[in-house]
Amino acid sequence: MDRISDFLTIIRNANNAHKETCSAPYSKINRHIAEIMKNEGFVREIIEGKDLKGRKTIVIKMKYVGDKSAIKSYTEME
Repeated sequence: MDRISDFLTIIRNANNAHKETCSAPYSKINRHIAEIMKNEGFVREIIEGKDLKGRKTIVIKMKYVGDKSAIKSYTEME
């Protein structure tokens, strides 16, 4: 898989498991995708952090309205 697919899969899995947050490796493209998702109202907050090995990460706080996710569906593109 490519990095964008991996990033979106991390978010999708966290969403499906009703997690409060998820963490992904940092890259400029991941940061920009996360910013778009935040601006569009799909995630609550984006925080830059580091993992246990000191590598830069993005922590995404998921957004839910009641018990429903702000992300309603996913569409695959080729």
